Amino acid sequence: MTNKFQSVHSSLHPILKTFADEMVHLFGQTLSSLILYGSAAGENFIPGKSNVNLLMVLKEMHFSHLQQYQRRSSYWKKSGIEPPLICTVEFLEKTKDVFPVEWMEIISHHIILHGDNPFTFTIDHQDLKRQCEKEVAEIQIRLRQAFLETENSPDEIERIALGSLNAVFPVLRALMILQKESPPIERERLIETFFKKNHLSPEPFLKLWAIKKGKKIPSQEYLKWFEDYLNQLEGLSHHIDRLN
Repeated sequence: MTNKFQSVHSSLHPILKTFADEMVHLFGQTLSSLILYGSAAGENFIPGKSNVNLLMVLKEMHFSHLQQYQRRSSYWKKSGIEPPLICTVEFLEKTKDVFPVEWMEIISHHIILHGDNPFTFTIDHQDLKRQCEKEVAEIQIRLRQAFLETENSPDEIERIALGSLNAVFPVLRALMILQKESPPIERERLIETFFKKNHLSPEPFLKLWAIKKGKKIPSQEYLKWFEDYLNQLEGLSHHIDRLN
């Protein structure tokens, strides 16, 4: 298991080892795979800010399995581990056209903590493009609505913008895959690479990522930055429309 943790932040090693051992004990042969994904699976993890996300794939799914985990859920939540996604291999296969961005995000960068690789299917590129378009449109309309209640407060603008960030990164990675390019794992480099290759400005997104990591920008700059962020999301939407 040590080799599996090479790209994982050292602070997570003990808790992930303990978690994986407990899940194997709890579910036994029913546990097909335990997958670590998201920022915790690489160099984007920020201790104290990033979530620890896991996918648990079972050979069969019953309500009792949810109850088994539920008994320990609060303990693991306090330890920093979010409630896992729980499904079967069959569910992964039949929802590949429903959640193409989500599954592609996990497929493109994950660590198998236990069991087999459950991703034996391929994602259709038209399904991927369709969901990318939908995700960006949802980000735009939700940000516009949320902005109406901010009263131009820098703290509120920061809050709603940060709330959109986790939805942006999977879309950028999926779009690079659609363009037959290999998306960088590190998020700052992903932003720079994608936007510069597609002649869009990365600056509003780089500022938001810097804020996520704890940097503060002057309060008088928030409105202009947020306007630029919305404009570049619109540019991203037009870019998706032009993809074949």
